[in-house]
Amino acid sequence: MKADSTPSTSKNEDTSKEKKKFPAKPFTPSALTLATRSRKPTEIASVLNKEGQLNLEERARREREGLCLYCGGKHELESCVKQNAHEASKLAKK
Repeated sequence: MKADSTPSTSKNEDTSKEKKKFPAKPFTPSALTLATRSRKPTEIASVLNKEGQLNLEERARREREGLCLYCGGKHELESCVKQNAHEASKLAKK
């Protein structure tokens, strides 16, 4: 017997030339979605003062519960990965 040099196709392979085409629809949020998002204050905005710092109540709560003053995580500010990364990126820009 002679070995055939043409590659064989298994039953699992798709041999048809037809490809499924889905209509490309760009996502455009509705006016209602945009209005809802713009009216609703973010969670972080509700705990910041006009200067962008934690308000006194939130700062006291985080200190009382031992939470990070930067991100609110369950660690101290000195070991905050997010705060350290932010500081490093500020230094890199200079």
